[in-house]
Amino acid sequence: MDDLYHQTMTALEQSLHCRLIASELDLDRGVLVRDASDQQILALAQASSFSRVPLGTLDDQSDWTITHVALVDLERRMVQERRPITVEDVISGSTPIGMAFELLSVRPFYFILDPCRIQRILTQSDLNRLPVRTYLHTLLDHVEELLAGWCERLYPHDGWIDCLAQDAQERIQELHRTKQEADLDTRLVDCTTLSDKGNILGRSPAFLNQLQLTSRRTFRKEFSPVKGLRDRLDHGLPPLETAADELRNALRHVAPLSNRKDLARLNRVVGTLHAWIGALSGPDEAAADHDA
Repeated sequence: MDDLYHQTMTALEQSLHCRLIASELDLDRGVLVRDASDQQILALAQASSFSRVPLGTLDDQSDWTITHVALVDLERRMVQERRPITVEDVISGSTPIGMAFELLSVRPFYFILDPCRIQRILTQSDLNRLPVRTYLHTLLDHVEELLAGWCERLYPHDGWIDCLAQDAQERIQELHRTKQEADLDTRLVDCTTLSDKGNILGRSPAFLNQLQLTSRRTFRKEFSPVKGLRDRLDHGLPPLETAADELRNALRHVAPLSNRKDLARLNRVVGTLHAWIGALSGPDEAAADHDA
């Protein structure tokens, strides 16, 4: 694989931060002083449908320092708890988006330091925002280019095409001819789909060994969610299956998150993509043993 391409994609993935997706706190109407009464907290929570109300102190320059959070039960109309914000509640705005999937699988929200004051909040519903889709597209494109490179490495001179069914071969060759007629400089492997690449490489012991997978069945188990995520993004669907407004409502009303399993699945897929990028861009320990 082109090392410059790999470096470029890695830099792009690392440049997308949680600050881009976190919601900005309304410091004029969405924050209360730390010693606000329960009635004041409840009134703000009900007016804004907030289940978590930031509390803090206001200095002479009218700048807020958020130090506490009040947890509100909107259904029962009561303040459940007010407590200091701890280190577990806070992450930096420069935290890579790639870490957000795992972080939000553990807990439903984080306050964002931006750069040294709390000014934003990150919730699970923020994972359906555009920068996350950009990040996921980048990961998928990175992996797919690595897969293309491995097809050519393990099956030189376009020999990988013999691994596919006749109709798939004809489709790929026809697309390649069309691109050549349009004066496009493209490889035959660039005319394959992600599924084609999976079908080709899933039968290669050398490739499976590079990913430290024990069987073609194990590869398919990991590959299927990757393809599912690509299909969702290609069809303009959000990364998480539950609509963003339903997620937001669940958070605000302290309801069980209907998407918890979706988020866990998304976190696993992102983990798979990261693992594959690391393995497939590393030293080629398997190709020498390839039996093709």
